[in-house]
Amino acid sequence: RYKARKDFVGSAMDAGPSAAVVDLADRFRATLAGNFSTLHLRRSDALTHKAQKRKRCGTKVATVKTYVDCVYPPPRCGPTRCKSKADAARRDTLVVFTDERDPRYLDDLYAALKSTGRDVVFGDAALRELAGDGGRDNYFVFAASLVVREASFPRLAMDRSHCETHRTCAQFSGK
Repeated sequence: RYKARKDFVGSAMDAGPSAAVVDLADRFRATLAGNFSTLHLRRSDALTHKAQKRKRCGTKVATVKTYVDCVYPPPRCGPTRCKSKADAARRDTLVVFTDERDPRYLDDLYAALKSTGRDVVFGDAALRELAGDGGRDNYFVFAASLVVREASFPRLAMDRSHCETHRTCAQFSGK
């Protein structure tokens, strides 16, 4: 019945995500203004997974920004002013879920993604804070991130299963 792991978050029974997971995801989504998209960026997968090495999936800040800009073009307005209501409506939030813990990389990634006028939020950190236990239960936070990602559009990914050249973007090589 479930075609992919992303379609199922619950136990071995057809239960779906727990009420606590859905509550955490809902509380997180309530903090976002308007629509949101997500980026699942797995740096450890890109560095260790054999298929990633063959594809030379790069997760340098510039590569990630190029991928995001290519697949999901930035709004045509700056961080504080938009020229039209349509542009203002397009100022969605990009929620980044990543296993990266290097503060310098995260700061650089935030600045690069924010430079195009997007609102940027690191979802893992926000969910951990909302979880109330310091986010010690990583599986709980991860399950909530799946619910959040499922509700987003578009859902972008640079992980062990998504590291290919995007067909519509000639400038993105994935390296």
